[in-house]
Amino acid sequence: ADAMGFRGDYEGALERYRELLREHGQKHDVRSDAHLELRRGHAWLLMHTGEADAAVTELREVIEAFGTRYGDDHKSILRTRRRRGLALFAAGRAGEAIEEFDRLLEFLVESGADEAEVLHARTCRADALGDAWRPGEAASELEVVLEAETRRVGKDHPVTMHVRNNLGHWLMVKGRVDEARSIFEDLVADRLSILGPDHPSTLTSRGNLASAYAQLGDTEGAEGLSRQLLKDKERVLGPDHRMTLMTRSNLTLTLRDAGRLEDALVEARKLLEGRERTLGMLDPWTVRARRDVATLHADTGRVEEAIALLERVVQEMASVMGWTHRLTLEACVRLAGALRESGRSTEAREVLDTIVQQRTDARGATDVDTLRALVERASWAVDTARSTREADAVRKALTEMDHVVDVHEDALETLHPLTRQAREARTQALEALRSEAWDAEAGSFG
Repeated sequence: ADAMGFRGDYEGALERYRELLREHGQKHDVRSDAHLELRRGHAWLLMHTGEADAAVTELREVIEAFGTRYGDDHKSILRTRRRRGLALFAAGRAGEAIEEFDRLLEFLVESGADEAEVLHARTCRADALGDAWRPGEAASELEVVLEAETRRVGKDHPVTMHVRNNLGHWLMVKGRVDEARSIFEDLVADRLSILGPDHPSTLTSRGNLASAYAQLGDTEGAEGLSRQLLKDKERVLGPDHRMTLMTRSNLTLTLRDAGRLEDALVEARKLLEGRERTLGMLDPWTVRARRDVATLHADTGRVEEAIALLERVVQEMASVMGWTHRLTLEACVRLAGALRESGRSTEAREVLDTIVQQRTDARGATDVDTLRALVERASWAVDTARSTREADAVRKALTEMDHVVDVHEDALETLHPLTRQAREARTQALEALRSEAWDAEAGSFG
């Protein structure tokens, strides 16, 4: 079962684990260590098949069962906490993931765990920080981890190269793309010489380098790298392997950013077909591919087709990932934009009101996911008001934006990244209005 999971057959591995759990539960105590270890493996596969919230719940139960027997610092609990943190991360619950990794690190340090375990936990925590809209902190943490891993096992060790890769990713997200490009160029060279051109890690680094080129504006170079990489992955891994499909996804983004929307739509449709063929219609990755096809329909003027697809995507994401997942929020924002473009502004606002209410009910009014939804709704309101050039609508939208900034400052620290982003959204809205002759003092267009 584990071997099936390692080669990417998560559905097959999950079914095998379910059989193992049934058979073991019939013959042995379900509270035994062996049964709990099976449940941990089962939860890990749930995470990889789009059921991250179910994985989080099962791993919490395993932690509680081990804790009752051995105490909170037993090695089995520490391993399970690491997996639960990763499951929370996969479920889009980055704030909770950070808390889980903080608890894990506290136990590891107090118990005198090996440096390798502590550094691995810090690496996982850094990724959760990045996903919580804190890429600068993620990069800073990984820089410390990289220095320690280089000292511990050398810069060419697989663990160190993994950290180098993640550091490059979060530097790129933070906007320090030239630094990320340098890291990926060195990493490609090292992996080529140590692992060879066809090793999966080498192929991954080549893909990251292509993404860095794209963000630096070298779309021609990025497209060339991506197309060659796609050919190599099809040859080495097969056309429907998940890593091959990920490269096709990146090529789609590169073509879209270069303004070649029709070419991007062609690749996006191929990607969706591959996802449906290999993962099924409702796998999270399939739903994301359908969302990207819908977005490109809107970008190429096929707005009504885009709306139909996005309405389906929102319902699928809410069903598969939940209303609180960040990807569900993104899909709602895209649907609202398409509805507004088609003149259906009232329906667009209703979509955003729904996602805000769902997040408020699930997480509370001051949860970071709720606050992100509020920023998206307020930004949308300002953009909509600008398009109408109605002074009353603009004033109302700006009042909503001010309220959102106040809520952030009350709920979070003033310097929290999300608070800064809320203020930046307000500044950008005002600058856009001023460029269209908006007189802030008079509250009207000049």
